[in-house]
Amino acid sequence: MTEGIWIGVAGIAVVAVLMKVAGPLLGPHELPEPAVRVVAHLAPALLTGLVVADLAGRRWSAFDPALAAGIAAAGLLRWRLGGIVVPVLGAVAVTAGLRLG
Repeated sequence: MTEGIWIGVAGIAVVAVLMKVAGPLLGPHELPEPAVRVVAHLAPALLTGLVVADLAGRRWSAFDPALAAGIAAAGLLRWRLGGIVVPVLGAVAVTAGLRLG
């Protein structure tokens, strides 16, 4: 079983190296504008996926609605007000308020 895992890891490593080498070998090319817009949104989408996966736990068994509401409040406050202190304090207040209530 572990032999198959290591073969998979080695295969992924080889593919990653080949992809890194392919860029300079193919020459300098500019991405089309639609591709640039998609790439610009990849990092926030991946971060959101990681947060949701961590929040929900395996098979959504550890989902905490109060924590989800706190994170949503933090996102809303960050979007509307900017900064970091107010969104964090807002998230704490919402989460604690829902857990106490």
